[in-house]
Amino acid sequence: MRFQQVEQFLTQAIGLDSASIGTKSVERAVLAGMERTATRSEAAYLALLKGSEAELAALIESVVVPETWFFRDQGPFAYLRQYVLHEWKPLHKNRMLRLLSVPCSTGEEPFSVAITLVEAGLGHRDFSIDAVDISERALQTAERGIYGKSSFREKDEDFVARYFSQTADGMKIHERIRNSVCFQRGNILDPAFQVNRSSYHVIFCRNLLIYMTQPAKKRILDVLDGMLVDGGLLFTGHTETMLVRSYGYSIVKYPRGFACKKGQISAVVRGGAAEKKRSAAGRAAFPVRPPPVSPAPVVPRNWSQPTEARASIQSTGQESPEAMLDRVRQLGNRGALEEAAALCEQVLQKHSLNSEAYYLMGLLHDAADKHDLAEQCFLKSLYLDPDNYQVLVKLYLLYEHRGDSSRAKTYRERAARAQAQPKDGSTG
Repeated sequence: MRFQQVEQFLTQAIGLDSASIGTKSVERAVLAGMERTATRSEAAYLALLKGSEAELAALIESVVVPETWFFRDQGPFAYLRQYVLHEWKPLHKNRMLRLLSVPCSTGEEPFSVAITLVEAGLGHRDFSIDAVDISERALQTAERGIYGKSSFREKDEDFVARYFSQTADGMKIHERIRNSVCFQRGNILDPAFQVNRSSYHVIFCRNLLIYMTQPAKKRILDVLDGMLVDGGLLFTGHTETMLVRSYGYSIVKYPRGFACKKGQISAVVRGGAAEKKRSAAGRAAFPVRPPPVSPAPVVPRNWSQPTEARASIQSTGQESPEAMLDRVRQLGNRGALEEAAALCEQVLQKHSLNSEAYYLMGLLHDAADKHDLAEQCFLKSLYLDPDNYQVLVKLYLLYEHRGDSSRAKTYRERAARAQAQPKDGSTG
Protein backbone atom coordinates (compact mmCIF):
# COMPACT_ATOMS: atom_id res chain seq x y z
CA MET A 1 0.00 0.00 0.00
CA ARG A 2 1.47 3.35 -1.06
CA PHE A 3 1.86 6.16 1.46
CA GLN A 4 0.97 3.95 4.40
CA GLN A 5 2.89 6.17 6.80
CA VAL A 6 0.96 9.25 5.71
CA GLU A 7 -2.33 7.33 6.08
CA GLN A 8 -1.33 6.36 9.61
CA PHE A 9 -0.47 9.96 10.39
CA LEU A 10 -3.88 11.11 9.13
CA THR A 11 -5.50 8.48 11.32
CA GLN A 12 -3.66 9.82 14.35
CA ALA A 13 -4.41 13.46 13.45
CA ILE A 14 -8.10 13.31 12.53
CA GLY A 15 -9.15 9.69 13.16
CA LEU A 16 -9.73 9.01 9.46
CA ASP A 17 -10.42 5.44 8.37
CA SER A 18 -8.85 5.57 4.90
CA ALA A 19 -10.89 2.59 3.74
CA SER A 20 -14.08 4.60 4.27
CA ILE A 21 -13.16 7.02 1.49
CA GLY A 22 -10.85 4.69 -0.45
CA THR A 23 -7.08 4.49 -0.21
CA LYS A 24 -6.88 5.72 -3.81
CA SER A 25 -8.43 9.01 -2.71
CA VAL A 26 -5.75 9.42 -0.07
CA GLU A 27 -3.07 8.47 -2.58
CA ARG A 28 -4.24 11.12 -5.06
CA ALA A 29 -4.29 13.77 -2.32
CA VAL A 30 -0.75 12.87 -1.19
CA LEU A 31 0.59 12.92 -4.75
CA ALA A 32 -0.97 16.34 -5.29
CA GLY A 33 0.54 17.55 -2.02
CA MET A 34 3.98 16.25 -2.92
CA GLU A 35 3.80 17.97 -6.30
CA ARG A 36 2.63 21.22 -4.71
CA THR A 37 5.46 21.21 -2.18
CA ALA A 38 8.12 19.76 -4.51
CA THR A 39 8.87 16.86 -2.18
CA ARG A 40 10.08 13.65 -3.79
CA SER A 41 9.54 10.99 -1.16
CA GLU A 42 6.90 9.94 1.33
CA ALA A 43 9.36 10.41 4.19
CA ALA A 44 10.08 14.00 3.17
CA TYR A 45 6.42 14.81 2.75
CA LEU A 46 5.57 13.20 6.10
CA ALA A 47 8.25 15.31 7.80
CA LEU A 48 6.73 18.39 6.18
CA LEU A 49 3.25 17.45 7.42
CA LYS A 50 4.51 17.03 10.97
CA GLY A 51 6.25 20.40 10.91
CA SER A 52 3.75 22.50 8.98
CA GLU A 53 0.23 23.06 10.24
CA ALA A 54 -0.60 24.79 6.95
CA GLU A 55 0.43 21.79 4.84
CA LEU A 56 -1.43 19.38 7.09
CA ALA A 57 -4.51 21.58 6.73
CA ALA A 58 -4.07 21.54 2.94
CA LEU A 59 -3.93 17.73 2.89
CA ILE A 60 -6.97 17.48 5.12
CA GLU A 61 -8.78 19.83 2.73
CA SER A 62 -7.98 17.39 -0.08
CA VAL A 63 -9.28 14.26 1.61
CA VAL A 64 -12.26 15.69 3.51
CA VAL A 65 -14.93 16.11 0.87
CA PRO A 66 -17.98 17.93 2.29
CA GLU A 67 -21.34 16.68 1.04
CA THR A 68 -24.08 18.89 2.35
CA TRP A 69 -27.04 21.04 1.39
CA PHE A 70 -29.79 23.00 3.10
CA PHE A 71 -32.22 20.90 5.13
CA ARG A 72 -30.48 17.70 4.12
CA ASP A 73 -32.79 14.77 5.00
CA GLN A 74 -35.40 17.21 6.41
CA GLY A 75 -36.46 14.81 9.18
CA PRO A 76 -33.95 16.05 11.80
CA PHE A 77 -35.04 19.65 11.25
CA ALA A 78 -38.73 18.73 11.35
CA TYR A 79 -38.18 17.01 14.69
CA LEU A 80 -36.07 19.89 16.03
CA ARG A 81 -38.93 22.27 15.26
CA GLN A 82 -41.41 20.00 17.02
CA TYR A 83 -39.07 19.65 20.00
CA VAL A 84 -38.68 23.42 20.35
CA LEU A 85 -42.41 24.08 20.04
CA HIS A 86 -43.68 21.34 22.34
CA GLU A 87 -40.85 20.61 24.78
CA TRP A 88 -38.30 23.39 24.96
CA LYS A 89 -40.38 26.58 24.83
CA PRO A 90 -43.07 25.53 27.35
CA LEU A 91 -40.43 24.68 29.97
CA HIS A 92 -37.61 27.15 29.24
CA LYS A 93 -39.22 30.49 28.49
CA ASN A 94 -36.29 32.58 29.76
CA ARG A 95 -33.43 30.23 28.93
CA MET A 96 -31.09 30.24 25.93
CA LEU A 97 -31.02 27.11 23.77
CA ARG A 98 -27.39 26.21 23.00
CA LEU A 99 -26.61 24.16 19.90
CA LEU A 100 -23.48 22.75 18.24
CA SER A 101 -22.97 21.68 14.63
CA VAL A 102 -19.80 19.61 14.10
CA PRO A 103 -18.53 19.17 11.47
CA CYS A 104 -20.42 22.10 9.99
CA SER A 105 -18.77 21.95 6.55
CA THR A 106 -19.73 24.96 4.40
CA GLY A 107 -22.50 26.10 6.72
CA GLU A 108 -25.67 24.70 5.20
CA GLU A 109 -26.47 22.59 8.28
CA PRO A 110 -26.08 25.26 11.01
CA PHE A 111 -27.94 27.80 8.87
CA SER A 112 -30.74 25.24 8.40
CA VAL A 113 -30.82 24.84 12.19
CA ALA A 114 -31.02 28.62 12.65
CA ILE A 115 -33.88 28.93 10.14
CA THR A 116 -35.70 26.07 11.88
CA LEU A 117 -35.43 27.81 15.25
CA VAL A 118 -36.68 31.11 13.83
CA GLU A 119 -39.58 29.30 12.17
CA ALA A 120 -40.36 27.75 15.57
CA GLY A 121 -40.71 31.23 17.07
CA LEU A 122 -37.35 31.76 18.78
CA GLY A 123 -35.76 35.19 18.65
CA HIS A 124 -32.07 35.82 18.06
CA ARG A 125 -31.52 36.15 21.81
CA ASP A 126 -33.23 32.83 22.51
CA PHE A 127 -30.56 30.58 21.01
CA SER A 128 -26.88 30.36 20.12
CA ILE A 129 -25.25 28.09 17.54
CA ASP A 130 -21.58 27.12 17.48
CA ALA A 131 -20.47 25.63 14.15
CA VAL A 132 -17.08 23.90 14.01
CA ASP A 133 -15.13 22.30 11.17
CA ILE A 134 -11.57 21.25 10.55
CA SER A 135 -11.54 22.71 7.04
CA GLU A 136 -10.52 26.34 6.75
CA ARG A 137 -11.74 26.46 3.17
CA ALA A 138 -15.18 25.19 4.14
CA LEU A 139 -15.41 27.76 6.92
CA GLN A 140 -14.53 30.56 4.53
CA THR A 141 -17.49 29.55 2.36
CA ALA A 142 -19.72 29.43 5.43
CA GLU A 143 -18.60 32.89 6.57
CA ARG A 144 -19.31 34.27 3.11
CA GLY A 145 -22.84 32.85 3.18
CA ILE A 146 -23.35 32.71 -0.60
CA TYR A 147 -24.49 29.44 -2.17
CA GLY A 148 -25.08 27.92 -5.60
CA LYS A 149 -27.66 25.45 -6.89
CA SER A 150 -25.98 22.39 -5.38
CA SER A 151 -26.81 23.69 -1.90
CA PHE A 152 -30.55 23.62 -2.61
CA ARG A 153 -31.66 20.06 -3.34
CA GLU A 154 -34.81 19.49 -1.31
CA LYS A 155 -38.19 19.62 -3.03
CA ASP A 156 -39.63 22.11 -0.53
CA GLU A 157 -37.56 25.26 -0.95
CA ASP A 158 -40.08 27.88 0.19
CA PHE A 159 -37.53 29.02 2.77
CA VAL A 160 -35.25 30.39 0.05
CA ALA A 161 -37.44 33.39 -0.69
CA ARG A 162 -37.75 34.18 3.02
CA TYR A 163 -34.11 33.91 4.03
CA PHE A 164 -31.98 34.49 0.92
CA SER A 165 -31.34 37.29 -1.57
CA GLN A 166 -30.21 36.80 -5.15
CA THR A 167 -26.73 38.17 -5.95
CA ALA A 168 -24.45 37.92 -8.96
CA ASP A 169 -22.50 35.16 -7.19
CA GLY A 170 -25.45 33.14 -5.90
CA MET A 171 -28.03 33.13 -3.14
CA LYS A 172 -26.87 35.09 -0.10
CA ILE A 173 -28.29 34.25 3.30
CA HIS A 174 -29.85 37.13 5.24
CA GLU A 175 -27.65 38.77 7.83
CA ARG A 176 -29.96 38.02 10.76
CA ILE A 177 -29.52 34.29 10.07
CA ARG A 178 -25.84 34.64 9.27
CA ASN A 179 -25.18 36.48 12.53
CA SER A 180 -26.90 33.80 14.59
CA VAL A 181 -24.12 31.26 13.89
CA CYS A 182 -20.59 31.45 15.29
CA PHE A 183 -18.14 29.60 13.01
CA GLN A 184 -14.90 28.24 14.44
CA ARG A 185 -12.09 26.03 13.21
CA GLY A 186 -11.46 22.98 15.34
CA ASN A 187 -10.63 19.28 15.45
CA ILE A 188 -12.98 17.26 17.61
CA LEU A 189 -10.12 14.88 18.43
CA ASP A 190 -7.97 17.73 19.76
CA PRO A 191 -7.77 17.53 23.59
CA ALA A 192 -8.41 21.28 23.69
CA PHE A 193 -11.69 20.98 21.77
CA GLN A 194 -13.83 21.13 24.91
CA VAL A 195 -11.84 23.83 26.67
CA ASN A 196 -13.96 26.86 27.64
CA ARG A 197 -17.08 25.36 26.03
CA SER A 198 -20.36 25.40 27.91
CA SER A 199 -22.68 22.44 27.72
CA TYR A 200 -25.05 22.14 24.78
CA HIS A 201 -28.72 21.21 24.73
CA VAL A 202 -28.61 19.99 21.11
CA ILE A 203 -25.71 18.67 19.05
CA PHE A 204 -25.72 17.90 15.33
CA CYS A 205 -22.93 15.47 14.42
CA ARG A 206 -24.15 13.71 11.30
CA ASN A 207 -22.24 11.34 9.03
CA LEU A 208 -18.87 11.83 10.69
CA LEU A 209 -18.50 8.58 12.63
CA ILE A 210 -18.84 6.44 9.50
CA TYR A 211 -15.49 7.80 8.27
CA MET A 212 -13.61 7.25 11.53
CA THR A 213 -11.59 4.37 12.93
CA GLN A 214 -13.07 2.47 15.86
CA PRO A 215 -10.87 4.21 18.48
CA ALA A 216 -11.68 7.60 16.95
CA LYS A 217 -15.40 6.85 17.08
CA LYS A 218 -15.15 6.16 20.79
CA ARG A 219 -13.15 9.34 21.44
CA ILE A 220 -15.62 11.43 19.46
CA LEU A 221 -18.59 9.96 21.31
CA ASP A 222 -16.83 10.56 24.61
CA VAL A 223 -16.35 14.21 23.66
CA LEU A 224 -19.91 14.71 22.44
CA ASP A 225 -21.35 12.96 25.49
CA GLY A 226 -19.27 15.18 27.75
CA MET A 227 -20.58 18.35 26.08
CA LEU A 228 -24.27 17.37 25.99
CA VAL A 229 -26.53 18.03 28.99
CA ASP A 230 -28.58 15.21 30.49
CA GLY A 231 -31.75 14.91 28.46
CA GLY A 232 -30.09 16.69 25.51
CA LEU A 233 -30.45 15.67 21.87
CA LEU A 234 -27.72 14.29 19.64
CA PHE A 235 -28.57 14.17 15.92
CA THR A 236 -26.56 11.62 13.92
CA GLY A 237 -26.56 10.00 10.52
CA HIS A 238 -29.07 7.21 10.04
CA THR A 239 -26.39 4.49 10.14
CA GLU A 240 -24.81 5.89 13.31
CA THR A 241 -27.66 5.64 15.79
CA MET A 242 -26.67 2.13 16.91
CA LEU A 243 -23.29 3.43 18.09
CA VAL A 244 -24.94 6.21 20.09
CA ARG A 245 -27.45 3.76 21.51
CA SER A 246 -24.55 1.81 23.05
CA TYR A 247 -23.81 4.91 25.17
CA GLY A 248 -27.14 4.63 26.94
CA TYR A 249 -29.01 7.01 24.65
CA SER A 250 -32.56 6.30 23.55
CA ILE A 251 -33.51 6.83 19.93
CA VAL A 252 -36.34 9.33 19.53
CA LYS A 253 -39.42 7.94 17.82
CA TYR A 254 -39.72 10.36 14.95
CA PRO A 255 -39.70 9.40 11.27
CA ARG A 256 -36.23 9.93 9.78
CA GLY A 257 -35.32 12.17 12.70
CA PHE A 258 -32.21 10.20 13.73
CA ALA A 259 -32.21 11.99 17.08
CA CYS A 260 -30.83 10.34 20.21
CA LYS A 261 -31.71 11.50 23.71
CA LYS A 262 -29.13 11.41 26.47
CA GLY A 263 -30.19 9.70 29.66
CA GLN A 264 -28.75 9.56 33.15
CA ILE A 265 -26.97 6.25 32.47
CA SER A 266 -24.82 7.58 29.62
CA ALA A 267 -21.83 8.30 31.88
CA VAL A 268 -22.02 4.79 33.32
CA VAL A 269 -22.13 3.28 29.85
CA ARG A 270 -19.23 5.46 28.71
CA GLY A 271 -17.20 4.07 31.60
CA GLY A 272 -17.77 0.52 30.38
CA ALA A 273 -20.43 -0.63 32.84
CA ALA A 274 -23.38 -0.72 30.46
CA GLU A 275 -26.67 -1.78 31.91
CA LYS A 276 -28.01 -5.01 30.54
CA LYS A 277 -31.57 -4.34 31.57
CA ARG A 278 -33.08 -1.63 29.42
CA SER A 279 -35.70 0.74 30.71
CA ALA A 280 -38.86 1.58 28.83
CA ALA A 281 -37.06 4.64 27.47
CA GLY A 282 -34.35 2.41 26.12
CA ARG A 283 -36.98 0.57 24.14
CA ALA A 284 -37.41 3.69 22.05
CA ALA A 285 -34.57 2.33 19.95
CA PHE A 286 -36.88 -0.38 18.59
CA PRO A 287 -36.96 0.22 14.86
CA VAL A 288 -40.65 -0.61 14.54
CA ARG A 289 -42.14 2.87 14.26
CA PRO A 290 -45.66 4.25 14.59
CA PRO A 291 -47.66 5.02 11.45
CA PRO A 292 -45.58 7.53 9.50
CA VAL A 293 -46.19 11.24 9.27
CA SER A 294 -44.63 13.50 6.68
CA PRO A 295 -41.80 13.19 5.86
CA ALA A 296 -41.92 9.39 5.47
CA PRO A 297 -39.58 7.41 7.76
CA VAL A 298 -36.89 4.97 6.77
CA VAL A 299 -38.75 1.84 7.80
CA PRO A 300 -39.47 -1.55 6.25
CA ARG A 301 -41.35 -1.57 2.98
CA ASN A 302 -45.08 -1.06 3.52
CA TRP A 303 -44.59 -0.52 7.26
CA SER A 304 -47.93 1.22 7.57
CA GLN A 305 -51.60 0.63 8.01
CA PRO A 306 -53.03 -1.97 5.58
CA THR A 307 -54.95 -0.78 2.57
CA GLU A 308 -58.71 -1.35 2.36
CA ALA A 309 -58.09 -4.16 -0.11
CA ARG A 310 -55.82 -5.94 2.35
CA ALA A 311 -58.27 -5.35 5.15
CA SER A 312 -60.99 -7.05 3.11
CA ILE A 313 -58.74 -10.06 2.56
CA GLN A 314 -58.20 -10.22 6.30
CA SER A 315 -61.94 -10.10 6.95
CA THR A 316 -62.62 -13.07 4.66
CA GLY A 317 -60.17 -15.24 6.58
CA GLN A 318 -58.10 -15.79 3.43
CA GLU A 319 -55.09 -13.69 4.29
CA SER A 320 -52.26 -13.32 1.82
CA PRO A 321 -48.72 -13.26 3.25
CA GLU A 322 -48.67 -9.51 2.54
CA ALA A 323 -51.79 -8.97 4.65
CA MET A 324 -50.36 -11.09 7.47
CA LEU A 325 -47.14 -9.09 7.39
CA ASP A 326 -49.17 -5.90 7.60
CA ARG A 327 -50.61 -7.27 10.84
CA VAL A 328 -47.07 -8.06 12.02
CA ARG A 329 -46.17 -4.42 11.44
CA GLN A 330 -49.22 -3.20 13.32
CA LEU A 331 -48.43 -5.45 16.28
CA GLY A 332 -44.82 -4.28 16.22
CA ASN A 333 -45.96 -0.65 16.16
CA ARG A 334 -47.99 -1.30 19.33
CA GLY A 335 -45.09 -3.04 21.05
CA ALA A 336 -46.72 -6.49 20.99
CA LEU A 337 -43.47 -8.18 20.04
CA GLU A 338 -44.33 -11.75 21.02
CA GLU A 339 -47.61 -11.70 19.10
CA ALA A 340 -45.88 -10.16 16.11
CA ALA A 341 -43.15 -12.81 16.17
CA ALA A 342 -45.67 -15.64 16.43
CA LEU A 343 -47.60 -14.32 13.43
CA CYS A 344 -44.40 -13.79 11.47
CA GLU A 345 -43.44 -17.38 12.20
CA GLN A 346 -46.75 -18.53 10.72
CA VAL A 347 -45.92 -16.67 7.52
CA LEU A 348 -42.52 -18.32 7.33
CA GLN A 349 -43.98 -21.78 7.90
CA LYS A 350 -46.22 -21.33 4.84
CA HIS A 351 -43.90 -19.14 2.77
CA SER A 352 -40.32 -20.07 3.58
CA LEU A 353 -38.91 -17.97 0.72
CA ASN A 354 -40.44 -14.67 1.85
CA SER A 355 -37.55 -12.22 2.24
CA GLU A 356 -39.68 -9.55 3.92
CA ALA A 357 -40.89 -11.99 6.58
CA TYR A 358 -37.31 -12.86 7.52
CA TYR A 359 -36.47 -9.15 7.67
CA LEU A 360 -39.38 -8.36 9.98
CA MET A 361 -38.52 -11.34 12.16
CA GLY A 362 -34.98 -10.00 12.36
CA LEU A 363 -36.28 -6.63 13.52
CA LEU A 364 -38.38 -8.30 16.19
CA HIS A 365 -35.44 -10.39 17.45
CA ASP A 366 -33.25 -7.28 17.45
CA ALA A 367 -35.81 -5.38 19.52
CA ALA A 368 -35.83 -8.25 22.01
CA ASP A 369 -32.00 -8.12 22.25
CA LYS A 370 -31.71 -11.51 20.53
CA HIS A 371 -29.01 -10.26 18.21
CA ASP A 372 -27.70 -13.66 17.08
CA LEU A 373 -31.18 -14.69 15.96
CA ALA A 374 -31.64 -11.30 14.32
CA GLU A 375 -28.41 -11.81 12.40
CA GLN A 376 -29.59 -15.20 11.12
CA CYS A 377 -32.88 -13.74 9.91
CA PHE A 378 -31.24 -10.77 8.22
CA LEU A 379 -28.80 -13.09 6.41
CA LYS A 380 -31.65 -15.30 5.20
CA SER A 381 -33.55 -12.24 4.00
CA LEU A 382 -30.48 -11.01 2.17
CA TYR A 383 -29.93 -14.42 0.54
CA LEU A 384 -33.41 -14.13 -0.98
CA ASP A 385 -33.05 -10.43 -1.84
CA PRO A 386 -29.32 -9.66 -2.23
CA ASP A 387 -29.72 -5.92 -2.96
CA ASN A 388 -32.17 -5.05 -0.17
CA TYR A 389 -30.81 -1.75 1.13
CA GLN A 390 -32.64 -1.90 4.46
CA VAL A 391 -31.34 -5.38 5.27
CA LEU A 392 -27.81 -4.38 4.29
CA VAL A 393 -27.97 -1.38 6.60
CA LYS A 394 -29.23 -3.50 9.50
CA LEU A 395 -26.36 -5.96 9.04
CA TYR A 396 -23.87 -3.09 8.85
CA LEU A 397 -25.20 -1.67 12.13
CA LEU A 398 -25.24 -5.08 13.79
CA TYR A 399 -21.61 -5.83 12.95
CA GLU A 400 -20.51 -2.26 13.71
CA HIS A 401 -22.08 -2.52 17.15
CA ARG A 402 -20.45 -5.90 17.65
CA GLY A 403 -17.03 -4.47 16.76
CA ASP A 404 -16.59 -6.60 13.64
CA SER A 405 -15.23 -3.77 11.49
CA SER A 406 -14.38 -5.98 8.52
CA ARG A 407 -17.92 -7.31 8.09
CA ALA A 408 -19.40 -3.91 8.90
CA LYS A 409 -17.35 -2.35 6.11
CA THR A 410 -18.48 -5.03 3.66
CA TYR A 411 -22.18 -4.45 4.30
CA ARG A 412 -21.80 -0.67 4.42
CA GLU A 413 -20.24 -0.74 0.96
CA ARG A 414 -22.92 -3.09 -0.35
CA ALA A 415 -25.63 -0.82 1.07
CA ALA A 416 -24.07 2.18 -0.66
CA ARG A 417 -24.04 0.31 -3.97
CA ALA A 418 -27.63 -0.85 -3.51
CA GLN A 419 -28.79 2.68 -2.72
CA ALA A 420 -27.09 4.01 -5.85
CA GLN A 421 -28.75 1.49 -8.16
CA PRO A 422 -31.51 2.83 -10.47
CA LYS A 423 -35.00 1.94 -9.29
CA ASP A 424 -37.79 0.33 -11.34
CA GLY A 425 -35.44 -0.59 -14.12
CA SER A 426 -34.61 3.02 -14.93
CA THR A 427 -31.17 3.90 -16.20
CA GLY A 428 -30.81 7.30 -14.66
